[in-house]
Amino acid sequence: MTFSINKPYEIVQESTALWEFLKINYSNTAFYDSVKIDEYAASRKWLDDPKQSQSFLDTVLRCKYISPVVLLEKPDNMREILDGRQRISVIRDFLSGKIHIPQSLEDMVQFKNLIGHKFTKLHTEIQDYMRLKLTLDVDVIKGIKDEQEARRLFFSLHPGLVPEGANRAQIR
Repeated sequence: MTFSINKPYEIVQESTALWEFLKINYSNTAFYDSVKIDEYAASRKWLDDPKQSQSFLDTVLRCKYISPVVLLEKPDNMREILDGRQRISVIRDFLSGKIHIPQSLEDMVQFKNLIGHKFTKLHTEIQDYMRLKLTLDVDVIKGIKDEQEARRLFFSLHPGLVPEGANRAQIR
């Protein structure tokens, strides 16, 4: 007898330039055409704290480790964000000129004269570097056809959240 377990879905790992992932254009329109913010995703509460947004942006600009964004690829090839909405939003807000380079980067020679500047006001060479050289790791989950399985996966990635009207046992 051969023992095996079939994987319920496939996980494809990708690494892409921030700009390519977000597809922000200079008029600040839209965010990744084939990604939709999932209706049961976490609130934007984390984003309302400028200190946390600035701290995360510090991590991005120092090229430190950022956990991968997790996307669910639907049968129609539409991708929904299962994990990473807040990370993506901070990056999008920076690249679209809504938030500035944090003070905490003053110890880095590369940023010394850029503190407080918004991305849209930076020299083109610096913008190009940040758009194309800074990358985002993405785990794309493929092959889930059942919406309930997708919801279970989402809530397993966000253990502190419980869907309205449910208890922890109901989402396992």
